[in-house]
Amino acid sequence: MAASVCILTLSAPRHSGRSSLLSSMPDKNQFVGRWVNWTDFIRVEQRLFADGRFEATLFEEEKDKVWAEAKGIWEVVGNRIQWRYKSTRGFPLPRRVDTNKIVYVDENRFSVLERNGERTDLYRAIKLDETSVNFDLDQVQPFLRRIAGFISSGFGSIEISRFIKRVKKLKPDGSCPFVYPITFRGVACPFRIVVFMDDIDAPDLDFYAPVKLIREIEKEIRKLDTYVRG
Repeated sequence: MAASVCILTLSAPRHSGRSSLLSSMPDKNQFVGRWVNWTDFIRVEQRLFADGRFEATLFEEEKDKVWAEAKGIWEVVGNRIQWRYKSTRGFPLPRRVDTNKIVYVDENRFSVLERNGERTDLYRAIKLDETSVNFDLDQVQPFLRRIAGFISSGFGSIEISRFIKRVKKLKPDGSCPFVYPITFRGVACPFRIVVFMDDIDAPDLDFYAPVKLIREIEKEIRKLDTYVRG
């Protein structure tokens, strides 16, 4: 799907498509359902119907409002997924069929390649929640290491180190979103963190994750509050 349209190919961060290859041709039924993905501060929620229809809504998260909408027809042809738009609101109606190569699919996630070769991950919609906390910068890494202990895969020492490097480059009032494809309690799902540098070396972190993971994060936040208050 064309990147300029900003519908089904949006995600953050983006990854190379080399690491995930299909072992067999995908079946259309694997894609039926509700899905979610992000690009920067835009959340894309979409529904792929068994009869071939799709509906997509783009939300501007910072303002908590709908940014754009689209409806159309989708189908799987070989190892590619095709999108034909019937109506849009918020951007011009694309006249041609968009096509994405499918490089990965399982019960709770699928990935497609963009025209520029980058990969976009889409996650089956599950019940998610959010929480936030303000840190001194030197508190962030040890806190994230404790959170990583609740996550089976997808968010460990490598991801945390890269996260810290990017956060250290933020200037006051700067912000940066991250999305990690994790496995939590046996389910593939998104783990999203949005960082806002409230002051010098004082970032706000907003976490968006499965409800039970958010509860664990909130427990760690309360422990941190107890420690700070002495």
